[in-house]
Amino acid sequence: MDCELNGRKIKYEDGKIWLWREWKTKPSYWFEVKGWINQNGYRCVEIKQKHYKYHRVVYFIHNPDWDIQDSSMNNHIDHVDRNRLNNSIENLRVVTNQENQWNQDCKGYYFHKARGKYEAQIKVNGKVKYLGMFMTEQEAAAAYLQAKAIHHQLP
Repeated sequence: MDCELNGRKIKYEDGKIWLWREWKTKPSYWFEVKGWINQNGYRCVEIKQKHYKYHRVVYFIHNPDWDIQDSSMNNHIDHVDRNRLNNSIENLRVVTNQENQWNQDCKGYYFHKARGKYEAQIKVNGKVKYLGMFMTEQEAAAAYLQAKAIHHQLP
């Protein structure tokens, strides 16, 4: 499966991104784009002097109608299993920024020193929703996970 990005022919094969190198005087060939891992743990590549996150290029190759240049809050690519280096197409999906935040490890509760209890809360549509105070950490965690199952559902 191949397509064009920034005027360069690219393809995804054997779990790797390949670029077509066109020569006028030598035989043309495909070569692997290895890239680098950035400070946030994402693999990145450079294609015709423009930097891209690897997972966005993989998604684009499989979905050429998707706008890879659109960096709006409604056009994130999420790793379903939360492994930033697992860039298989089965592990990638388009989500909003908010939906992308839902797919993170977070406790959703903390110990409230003054009250000597655990307070649970969840963020929904940019607003913090209070879930209650609990005697044990397990109760607070259960309340958060129950609220997450209700409020953080992907379409």
